[in-house]
Amino acid sequence: MSKSIRNACLILALAVLVVGCASQEEKLAKQQVDIYKRMAEVWEQATDEAGFNTAKGEMVTLSQRMNAVQKQLQGLPGQTEALDKYKEEREAAMQRMAIAKEAATKKFLSK
Repeated sequence: MSKSIRNACLILALAVLVVGCASQEEKLAKQQVDIYKRMAEVWEQATDEAGFNTAKGEMVTLSQRMNAVQKQLQGLPGQTEALDKYKEEREAAMQRMAIAKEAATKKFLSK
C-alpha cells in the first residue's frame, strides 16, 4: 500500500472518529430536547378528554425519563457547554410544550 493511500485512510478514519463521536454530555443534552419535543407532541394530541387523560399518564413516564437524563448529566465535565449548545432548541421545545399543555389544560379542566 502506498504511503499516500495509507495517510488518506488514516485522515479519513480520524475525521470519522472526531465527527461521529458526540460527547456523552451532548447526547444527554440532546435527549433533553427530544423529551421536551415529545412532551409537546403528547399535549398537542390531547384533542379529547380521553386523550387528555392519556397525555397525563404519558407525562409521568416522560418526566421520569427527564429526571434520569438530568441526573446522568449532573456533574459531567462538559455539562455547561453541552447545555449551551442546545439552549435555543431546548428553550423552543419547552415553550412549545408549555403552550400545548396550557391549551389542553384550559380545554379539559375548565369544564
